[in-house]
Amino acid sequence: MSRSPTLFVSYSWDNEDHRAWVRVLSARLREDGIDVTLDQWHVAPGDQLPQFMERSVRENDFVAIVCTPRYKMRSNDRLSGVGYEGDIMTAEVLAFGKHRKFVPLLREGSSPEDALPSWLLGKLFLDFRGDPYCEASYKLLIDHVWGRGPQPPPLGNPALGHQPSRELEPPTPDFSERRSPSVQDSVTVLIPVYNESRRLRDLFKALKAEGLIDKYEIILCDDGSTDNSFDILQQGSRGIPNICCIRNRFNQRKVGAIAEMAKRVRTPFVLTLDADSMLVETQENGLERLIKKMTAAQDSVTCFRIIPHDTNLLGRLQKIDYTIFTDAIRRVLGVPVCVVGQGMLWKTDSLLEVLAEHSGAFDGDDLENTVIALRKGMRIHWERELAVIVSTPKKTMMGFLKQRALSWEFGMFRVLLASRVLLMSGNSGAFYKNVLLTDFVGHPLRLLAVPMLLSAVLFRFFGPRLFEGWPYTLYAQSVELTFRYGAIGIFALLATSVISSCISVRGRIADTLKWAIFSAIYLSSPFVYVFYFKLLPRGYTEEDLVGASIRWVGSGLLLTYLWWMALTLVLLWLSSLTARAKAELTWSAVFMPAYYFLLLFVCRTAGILKFLTSLVTGR
Repeated sequence: MSRSPTLFVSYSWDNEDHRAWVRVLSARLREDGIDVTLDQWHVAPGDQLPQFMERSVRENDFVAIVCTPRYKMRSNDRLSGVGYEGDIMTAEVLAFGKHRKFVPLLREGSSPEDALPSWLLGKLFLDFRGDPYCEASYKLLIDHVWGRGPQPPPLGNPALGHQPSRELEPPTPDFSERRSPSVQDSVTVLIPVYNESRRLRDLFKALKAEGLIDKYEIILCDDGSTDNSFDILQQGSRGIPNICCIRNRFNQRKVGAIAEMAKRVRTPFVLTLDADSMLVETQENGLERLIKKMTAAQDSVTCFRIIPHDTNLLGRLQKIDYTIFTDAIRRVLGVPVCVVGQGMLWKTDSLLEVLAEHSGAFDGDDLENTVIALRKGMRIHWERELAVIVSTPKKTMMGFLKQRALSWEFGMFRVLLASRVLLMSGNSGAFYKNVLLTDFVGHPLRLLAVPMLLSAVLFRFFGPRLFEGWPYTLYAQSVELTFRYGAIGIFALLATSVISSCISVRGRIADTLKWAIFSAIYLSSPFVYVFYFKLLPRGYTEEDLVGASIRWVGSGLLLTYLWWMALTLVLLWLSSLTARAKAELTWSAVFMPAYYFLLLFVCRTAGILKFLTSLVTGR
């Protein structure tokens, strides 16, 4: 089977209309089986553009050159240089190609001499001036590249008196020209993709099922995948005029991919999705109604409830977790906990403004978006009724722990400690300061409880033999440290939290009381109170310490377990889920305290350690 011909498209970058036209032309060429090299798809930040230009000319079978008066001026001034913003294609590189290699595409100019540079004068060209989607010129280009016809005739040459035919109405997938302005033309959907080949067919099915393909413009970005994701994207979008597929040569993580797609957006609103998430309208024309609501209220971004698929127990636990933190806690506290990147409706200008200040880091990128938007005074709307985001949670424990510990937890502390949240005011400032106090400063106090947990477990399996010699002494000292200083530390954190919250909310009594209760509930589980009160009289011995910890651990764990389960059920029933969904998840809530243990003791500890390591190593 013969390989597809390859074609490099060169043009003057500084004209937005030309960039859009070249992108549409290149997409059509790809649909016709030509392997197109285009800077918009293949140049990553940091690439050396002269080397890219030279390599593209040498390695491709053909070079299509979009000729305009602006291109001619730059080309002649640079000794036969290609008109790409400040970059030169040398005469030696040009001489490398054969006569048929270079195909001039005349785009502007009253005559060919106005647009063709000196080194292209005398060559035959294809005329796209009168009709930018001229089917006759396009067919000649296809035939020439595929080798099915002779060198293209000089279309539009005044000497021949021939002009390109306009009998056929060409498809015009250029987003700005496809439809007259309406509410449906107000949104572009951005979906970054990285090694998602297994999910992409389901993604296209979901886009069709939810009507997004029929209503809105969609940009899909393959972010340097190492599998065949880009091929599947092209196959799935073939024949759909309002889908544009682009490709990053190197992986730029989700933030970089969204930034790359956002540059191509021409609509006033942007909906960001992941390959494993989907917007589901719970009311008719929900997205259109939401756009009108945002426009009237001058909101910059809208966040939705997130409802993961619950295929197994771990999925159901994550569903409860997402429901609590993207719905119930927002409702109770009245703050945008985190603008989750897998399903947000942004005003395009606001998104570009936020991305301009983003560090580009992947870990904690959604939280960084949130903090930047809040610092800039952007209005964040929380939508509970018109639409929800349905996502696919982690299906394995290893994937879950890796995501939470090494990405989310580490990213949370990276963002909060590097984004000047300590200077933020209002309820959001109070919330993030409380998170830092309880989850970063107060985390060692949680770890102090581990020796007491271990005492009962180790005693049960190993018996008194374990408690002999230096291990016994070391253990007794750790328990004493817990008893003596744990309660003091907890109350000091609570007092600091109240003072900090009071300053953030400018002394408003209701808000100060709200954050005091929030911190007290978070810090004061029965586990903490049982073990940090002075349970022993003065003059206790090491045997008294060890015996007390073993004796009390059973009832303390039971009270703690029941406390967190009850709190989970209260928040679950305060959420916007249907009564049936809440009832189905109620029994799974029995396992939520163990889920919290994984988050607090395992994931949070790993995240803090990774953050501290990054500070020391500078990585």
